[in-house]
Amino acid sequence: MNRSGFGTLARYSLAALLVAIGLSVCDQAHAGAWNLSAKDRQEIMDLIYNYSYTFDAKNLDGFLNLYTQDAVWEDYFAGASSPTDVLDTPDKLRQAFGYQMQQLAAEGIQSRHFLTNLAINGTRPGRAAGTVMFLVTHQEYDQSQGTAVVLHTGEYRYQFFKTKAGWKFRKVEAHLDHSQD
Repeated sequence: MNRSGFGTLARYSLAALLVAIGLSVCDQAHAGAWNLSAKDRQEIMDLIYNYSYTFDAKNLDGFLNLYTQDAVWEDYFAGASSPTDVLDTPDKLRQAFGYQMQQLAAEGIQSRHFLTNLAINGTRPGRAAGTVMFLVTHQEYDQSQGTAVVLHTGEYRYQFFKTKAGWKFRKVEAHLDHSQD
């Protein structure tokens, strides 16, 4: 083999070695991740969508059934690093979301939660995390214009837990793009 052939072979060998090292590093970085089955992914997607449907239907019991008994809800406004509101008991969740649903009904307002760009990752068996971007609108029932008002935009960050009854929310962080005012 001449020198130029040897040099080419050495460069290709070095490139292959670097690729192998890179793949190994990637595998190690994801070694703690847990692969979710297609069925688990679909159940988590259904959970997230049921959040929207039950809230927008003002179905408080159905909405609360989506959470574990030790679930936590947190609100973060305008890039805050600590939560403004923390709901960390079933009673606090029932009181806060029940009040919101009652107010919407009393004011004749229909809310709609639009969710997109869903990402779900298994963290370990029976646990997962995820994010989704959201847009929440409100519209009065008797409004003749037919124009919905954007109320919130942001990102939900989730921790999911698989129970005997299926996947549930263990933690929901609502990161809203606007300030609390």
